[in-house]
Amino acid sequence: MASGFESGYVAEYDDVFVAIEPELSRRETGLVMDILDMFTQLELSYSRLSEPERESLGGWAEHAVRFDGFDLNHRLESRLLMFARHLIERGKWQQLTAYFDDQHERGNSHHPTIDAYERMLEEFNPIWRDKIRAATGGPSSFELTADEIRRVTDAKIHPDNRK
Repeated sequence: MASGFESGYVAEYDDVFVAIEPELSRRETGLVMDILDMFTQLELSYSRLSEPERESLGGWAEHAVRFDGFDLNHRLESRLLMFARHLIERGKWQQLTAYFDDQHERGNSHHPTIDAYERMLEEFNPIWRDKIRAATGGPSSFELTADEIRRVTDAKIHPDNRK
């Protein structure tokens, strides 16, 4: 006996597709990958700064370069989190795996993050494009300077809350 789906009974399609989420767009999936790339580079670059350079950024920078996750209670961010988890489970962005463990609530930030991440990307992307154009070889040519890290992490703060 054919299912309602196989028979083309549109009224029964919801029963077949009940567990299927609406698709994420290319823009949304690309955004997640860009965010994961950005935090990978921020964290790596910060870890390679000298102690005086790290101190010049202030104590907040150590937290600001770390991925906070996405808000599981936010409609879009929860979908972005599920995609990020999918990528991590598939072996991508292994440097960020720890942010998806139980101690970090599997990437749940418990607060909206997407606006801050988009502001950070607005600063990061031009810096990153310049790094790619100017690359002279070797991984160190892609490391961010303390000033570049500051520009990106400062963007995390909402403009209304900046001094």
